[in-house]
This record gives sequence, C-alpha cells and structure tokens, in this order.
Amino acid sequence: MDLFLGKWVLKKDIYFGEFLKFSGVPWLKRRIAEHNKIKLIIEKWNNVYIKSVKSPVYNTEEIVKLDDQYREYGNSFKKFCSKDDVIHVDVKYKDDIVWKEEISIKDEFLITKYIWIKNNERHIAIQFFSRN
Repeated sequence: MDLFLGKWVLKKDIYFGEFLKFSGVPWLKRRIAEHNKIKLIIEKWNNVYIKSVKSPVYNTEEIVKLDDQYREYGNSFKKFCSKDDVIHVDVKYKDDIVWKEEISIKDEFLITKYIWIKNNERHIAIQFFSRN
C-alpha cells in the first residue's frame, strides 16, 4: 500500500457521473462534482493507512485495513484487500446499493475503477489521479 501514499488530484474521469447517479447522488451535486477537482490523500500513521477525499460535495476520511473484513464508514460498509499491487474494495451502500472498486498505479497515475451491476449489465467508471 505504500506505493499509493501521497497527495493526488483528479485529472480525468470516464463515466463517473453515471456512477454518481447509480449511487444515488442528486442531480445538482453530480453537476458540481463533475466540474470540480477531487483531492485524494493517502497517508500512513503508526502502520495505519488513512484515506482522505476532499471535494466541494464529498469529504471523507477512512482508516484502511487490508484485512478483507467489512467495516462501517458512515452510510456504507467497506472491505479492503490487496492482491498483485491492486487494492480491491467491496462496498455496500445503504441497504441495496453495492459496487466494487479497484485501485492501482499505472503510468504515474493512481487509477480508481468503480464497477457495478445495473439492469443485469456490468458498468465501469474510472478516475485518473496524478501526484500533487
């Protein structure tokens, strides 16, 4: 996970608005999110990883443990694990919304993929972050 440490800023996204719609974000907040830069900070403190997201419409701070155990984070439950330099996240949001995330580093970008099923079809949104 040390590979992911640092400050990151969103450079590009693909279908992220569709993901926000799927996850229940209201129309106005989606529009604001699509036109603002997201800042992501991943830190390590006493062998504990902390992931912070800063944006005009969404701010969070999470303790990340790569132990494949669900933990509560506000309105969601998340489970983190790592395999082959990819962080895999299973998310259960509210009662009926679920998705997966895959976080990796490629060509100096931190890449987050959001994968969800809607109407029996698989959908993917991607965010590309560069070091700040």
